[in-house]
Amino acid sequence: MQSGVIRFKDRLGGLKARLTLVLLAASLLFPASYPYGTSLSAAAKTAQTHDFAEEPDSSTALSPQAEDDMLAQADGLYWQSKYKEALPLYLRLAEEQSTGKGICDSPIMLHHLSDLADCYCRLGQYDKALRLYQRILATRVKQRGRDSIEAGIDTTNLAACYYYSDDYKKAENFCEKAVEVINKFDKTRPNAAAKACLELAEVYYAEAKYDDASRAYSRAANLYDESRGDIVEPLLLALQGEAACLYRDKQYKEAVPVLERIAEMQATMHGSTDVRYGWALLNLSDVYRKVGQIDKANSTFDGSVQIFRKINIERILSEYANKGTLSDKEQTRIYKHMFGHIDNERLEDVRACVEANIARRKKTTGLMQCLPSEKSLAKPGPWNLVTTDQIDPPVWLWMDPHIRRRATLVCIHGLGLNSRTFEKFARAIAPRGFYTLSADMRGFGSYATLKGKDRADFEGSLEDLSTILKTVRAENTSAPIFILGESMGGAIALQFTAKYPELVDGLICSVPAGTRYKNKKTSLEVFVRLLRGANKPFNIGKEVVSQATAKDSLQKEWENDPFNRLELTPKELVDFQLFMNQNKTAATKIKNRPVIFFQGGQDKLVKAKGTVDIFKEVASTDKDLVFLGSSEHLIFEEGQFDPSVVYGVVGWMLAHIPDSDADNAMATK
Repeated sequence: MQSGVIRFKDRLGGLKARLTLVLLAASLLFPASYPYGTSLSAAAKTAQTHDFAEEPDSSTALSPQAEDDMLAQADGLYWQSKYKEALPLYLRLAEEQSTGKGICDSPIMLHHLSDLADCYCRLGQYDKALRLYQRILATRVKQRGRDSIEAGIDTTNLAACYYYSDDYKKAENFCEKAVEVINKFDKTRPNAAAKACLELAEVYYAEAKYDDASRAYSRAANLYDESRGDIVEPLLLALQGEAACLYRDKQYKEAVPVLERIAEMQATMHGSTDVRYGWALLNLSDVYRKVGQIDKANSTFDGSVQIFRKINIERILSEYANKGTLSDKEQTRIYKHMFGHIDNERLEDVRACVEANIARRKKTTGLMQCLPSEKSLAKPGPWNLVTTDQIDPPVWLWMDPHIRRRATLVCIHGLGLNSRTFEKFARAIAPRGFYTLSADMRGFGSYATLKGKDRADFEGSLEDLSTILKTVRAENTSAPIFILGESMGGAIALQFTAKYPELVDGLICSVPAGTRYKNKKTSLEVFVRLLRGANKPFNIGKEVVSQATAKDSLQKEWENDPFNRLELTPKELVDFQLFMNQNKTAATKIKNRPVIFFQGGQDKLVKAKGTVDIFKEVASTDKDLVFLGSSEHLIFEEGQFDPSVVYGVVGWMLAHIPDSDADNAMATK
């Protein structure tokens, strides 16, 4: 990791560019919104005009004891996340200290203003918080000077308000200014300097300036290391950000030691069977593979699989055990079946053996330098930066532990959705002997908050699927593998089958076409958004959802699912369309695999003609096309199937499993 003060580059260059920069700086740096230098008086006037975003009732003065009691009550509500209830109390406290002179020198007043602004931030009202932070900064500059560390820290608060309002340019400007000031105190206040660098890195990352972000994250991590303090959470965040930027820039060799350290930190903090350690191993295996360290890649990937498998199996067995339908003996059998040969017979011994086998894979390299910290009692301020650890595995498994496995079905979700959308369908086919694996694609579901893989990446998703299916194939050579995808997932399943036919025994492809209704309108909006910022997300989901279904309940479920990601960048949507345009070419390469296509008759999102055109290009002679007259866009996800679809798909899969004629007859009765 690089140390030293971050040096900011003049990205324009040349006399004309410098003149443009001067004019731009004049408009950006000196309005009332930027309280440095000559704009201090303007900031004071702004503060006088906007003392408070709300007007509290101040008819009765508070005694010192009453003020202390009110502050304690407000803080208590704040830490219970009851921000709406805390807000009027903070307003009252700020009004109590107000002198009516605009900028107040009282430290207590500044404290109350800061609390009030923080509360507005928690409620997402960043415009109101911004005015208060402007007032605080103007006062601080007057008291301590524009180059004081206090003024620098206050400047980062302004940056945060712009950052969370998606105004990344202004956020970058304020953050860079703050870092220049705070870096002068990196020896005496390393944590403050590290935090400022971390905040700047977050802004760069949002702008997809990964090279700049990588240096800022690295600088933050170095400073946190030098502080030798109790700072594990921000240190982990800095390391995760640095690794993500290196990965984005394809600097895989440089990413290896950073990801190794992250893996050890996660194991030390959470244990060697925790899902967060599983994710750390998964990310590490990816870069090992890219730098050609195949043995290490296979070993770490296998370690992550064992952790995710354990989590899935324990969830399933617990569900059935709670129903009283699964004995200890049957649970023991499932463990042995899923984790290989285990000599023990008692359930407790089997579980202990599985955990011990997983723990054996953990290696200590001496990279761990800090222990988990307690939750800070200080309010987070506008920068509420926390590690976005994944709490679920990237692949979900559903099965009926009473039924022997006939085949494995791998499901791939649509654009903006996630792996859990197949849960109802997976449960419906489980009693027929199908184990269902549903995987999140990069940029969606559990990947949506994973830096480095938090944007749609179709080639990367194909690579992930190949690694998963190779493992499934190696461990279950006798069980066929079918792949089912819907919408975007249908295109991924189609192209995966064309690229890796040896891993697929049958393709179920639902509405895979990229030819859509209202396509010109959507394309124009994406083009306009592209001009404003290729990497700035916007909500495309509402329009997509309204076209996909006319059912109000489904629309609300789709929009309110916390695991869905419906805000996409223009670049992602362009990449999505380019990927969808490859479907016809991919279809011509599917020659010796059974294929079945599905299209809803009431689909107002994807045109039926597009699905038919792709179907015609499939080279395989064993292919079927099913139109479901009453179905909308979703046929398999979100429980939108009917029993006839379940029986039809199960019958089709059984018909393509050798020696399953009897089973087929039973399933289709």
